[in-house]
Amino acid sequence: MTQEKTADKHHRAQALAALGLGIYAASNLPSIWQADVYARGAGFIFLVWLVPLIWVAVRDHRAGKLRPDPLVFALSFLACIVGILGSLNIARHVALGLALGGQTSSNVWKWLWLAGMLSWLPATGWLTRELPGSGLPIRCTILALSVGASFAWWRGART
Repeated sequence: MTQEKTADKHHRAQALAALGLGIYAASNLPSIWQADVYARGAGFIFLVWLVPLIWVAVRDHRAGKLRPDPLVFALSFLACIVGILGSLNIARHVALGLALGGQTSSNVWKWLWLAGMLSWLPATGWLTRELPGSGLPIRCTILALSVGASFAWWRGART
């Protein structure tokens, strides 16, 4: 087995470990989205936010260029540890978003897409609760900007 294939398997194992840990850490998200009045619509927003990642992952996999991003995984592990040890839900939820985003290679557009995780975080609903519409218009605006940036990412724009 060549050194490149070994490194590739190592990166894929790292990607699966980060994703599994992120899913475990944020396993309370569905119940929060259902019960929290400030998180209305966040589950749907999460699914819309996830679509560009799936597009890019499929595109890169078909082209043989699917390379997980180790920096994003390191940040995901750090957020997960802080969230679990400190009992901080926001850190746990950010860990999931980073673990999902780390599944593909990095560029500027991906970081803009990752910033769009603010649209589905329950903490965003709580912070914008006093605004008209309980902050839903702000969440939708963040989502629209994130998805717009992701189209450039999906198209393979140069950075």
